[in-house]
This record gives sequence, C-alpha cells and structure tokens, in this order.
Amino acid sequence: MNGSGLKAVFFDFDSTISTPIFIERAQKWAVADNVALFQQMDSTERVANLGGAERIAKLRTLFDALYNSDVALFIVSIGHRKAFVPHLHDVGLLGFFEQSRVYGQDSDELRAVNFVKGKLIEQIMQKHGWRVQECRHCRDCARTRQHAHALI
Repeated sequence: MNGSGLKAVFFDFDSTISTPIFIERAQKWAVADNVALFQQMDSTERVANLGGAERIAKLRTLFDALYNSDVALFIVSIGHRKAFVPHLHDVGLLGFFEQSRVYGQDSDELRAVNFVKGKLIEQIMQKHGWRVQECRHCRDCARTRQHAHALI
C-alpha cells in the first residue's frame, strides 16, 4: 500500500503518453485512431511518436514509481488498442499496464458506454470502491495536460 492514498491513475494515449508526430509519407498525424498508419510505422517513428528516448525513459521512471507503489495504471483512449499496444510493447512500457486495464475504441467496455471515457473510468472506480480523491486522470485537455506534463 502506498502512503499517498493514490489508488489508480488513468492515462489517455494520444497527446498524453504519446506526442503525435506528422508522418510525411502519409501526410497524416500519427494518432491511434489510424490503425493502418500505426502498423506501418518503423521503430524510429514509434520512438519519436512517444517523444523520443529521453521522454520514454521519463515515462518508464514515472510508471515504475507508480507501479511499485501499488498504484493501478490504466489506459483509457479513443485510439485503437491494436494501434498503440504494439508501440508500448516495442519501447518496454506495456508491462506496467495489465492487459485488462488497457481500453481503446476497439474495447467492448468503452463501446458499452458509447465511448465516453469518463463513464468507463467512473465504472472502474465504483467497481474497486475508489473515491475521486484516490485517482488521477491524465489526458490531453488543457487543464490536465499541464498536470501530466508536470509529472513527466
């Protein structure tokens, strides 16, 4: 049990864990709702899309500290799991997230709440008996983007 009272952190993927890059050959931004583009990205592009090696190391340090403090780590994203999971695996970040705690638009649980991430997070919190004060949600809106960048 960690001493902070923090039970869970819910991360978005695009623009929170990732820092989308523009893929010139495709003339598109690398966001996880484009499965085909994600599958075509090479390892250099995958690392760049996660902010580079230094940022990935900082993410690893953050996730490791949370994980080792018994904080449950989740990804709740409108992107596709089948797009972003291989990228996280390739850079060694996927192991911090239990498979059952990674949700994308191709997840039954997110479909069941009409892709309303907040509703899914609320259901997860209720299932575990977690209070709002015991959880954090890091996502790409202006207010929480500042919080997420302060952590990284």
